Amino acid sequence: MDLGLKKIVNRELGFLESVYGFKCVKSGPWLVRYQSKLIFIDIRFDGERSYELGCEIGRNDNLRESLKIPFNIGEIIRSKGYSPKDVGTFFQITNSSNSLERFVKRLADYLKTHAQDLLDGSDESFNLVADFREKECEAYALETDLKYMRSQLDLAWKNNNYKKVVELLAPLKATLKQSELKKLNYALKKEGKHIK
Repeated sequence: MDLGLKKIVNRELGFLESVYGFKCVKSGPWLVRYQSKLIFIDIRFDGERSYELGCEIGRNDNLRESLKIPFNIGEIIRSKGYSPKDVGTFFQITNSSNSLERFVKRLADYLKTHAQDLLDGSDESFNLVADFREKECEAYALETDLKYMRSQLDLAWKNNNYKKVVELLAPLKATLKQSELKKLNYALKKEGKHIK
């Protein structure tokens, strides 16, 4: 269903051309792309399934490996210290052009407020967002590891499988809760081992 993304985006994000020198290089019912020599901005609308509006900003020159994947507006805003609760970054649209227009206006405000440095092509800003993404990925991986470890720990502890308790807890020692550290130390004593 075509809700007029092309027309709405061109009207609401016209400042990309007038202020930043971007050109609209692709325009359709699901994707509008603006591009400058260094930067591209994709505004996507999934009008077939989720009715979500998204925005990604990337570089054409890909100075470093972590800049090859464009940043979504949520990553950009979070990298500036805002939580998703502070600023809604997921645009769930109903199937009306009025709703789409409202969210494109909000997206335009977010770009003006939180992405000016990226729109200007600041290497430092792109690197900061890239570093933030890496830290978010590392934090998510650690959270996933901890969740898995905790699901396995209960069973190993109940079965007095101290070797397994040590295997699970030792690699994550720096991030353990106090109660988990006590279990690790107890299991180490039972196994006759010491860990630094």
